[in-house]
Amino acid sequence: MKRNATLSSRNSNSRRHRYTKVLDNRKHPIRGLWRRGDRFLARLTVEDDAGRKIVKWVPLEAQTASQAADLTKAAVLRNKNR
Repeated sequence: MKRNATLSSRNSNSRRHRYTKVLDNRKHPIRGLWRRGDRFLARLTVEDDAGRKIVKWVPLEAQTASQAADLTKAAVLRNKNR
């Protein structure tokens, strides 16, 4: 048996939950919205106090993709108004 074959199959199952893009009803990805397991996460780019842009992963308390999309839009608007 090839060594690479066993390593690749082992690596593919090593993570139980993966980050996956959330899709809308037309199967298009929703910008900045991700899912890991049964939780929704928003990936936001914000500026810190020094003016540098950093990426933050914000967990969302939503049960459906549409609720999570609404919360993501609200979080983006809140960060723009800072």
